[in-house]
Amino acid sequence: MDFLLADFHNDLAASVDALLTKADSPAVARAWAAGDRAPAANVFGQLADTGVFGLLIDDEHGGAGAGAVEMVVVAEVLGRHGVPGPLAETVAVAPTLLAGTDAADDLGAIAGGRLAS
Repeated sequence: MDFLLADFHNDLAASVDALLTKADSPAVARAWAAGDRAPAANVFGQLADTGVFGLLIDDEHGGAGAGAVEMVVVAEVLGRHGVPGPLAETVAVAPTLLAGTDAADDLGAIAGGRLAS
């Protein structure tokens, strides 16, 4: 068995890492702790634009239809950068709980960064 990540997984991690490095995630976390949500909202918008919020959301609802490996790759980068806010709830938990329910229409809003948990 091969447990190495594929090149596209490494590229995904590098892309999210570059975005968060440029965003100065430590400053975003400090602002969040001080009650200023604006910098985090900006980062959330950038993450949504790059498809992070839609990783586990299927194509028909505007997501990437990715799997658990891609989610873990991105979660590791988000954790390393200490990005504040409801990321796990929005990126991983909500899509999993809403898929196949009457609330599945909200998945497009999550993927587009217009709805957070």
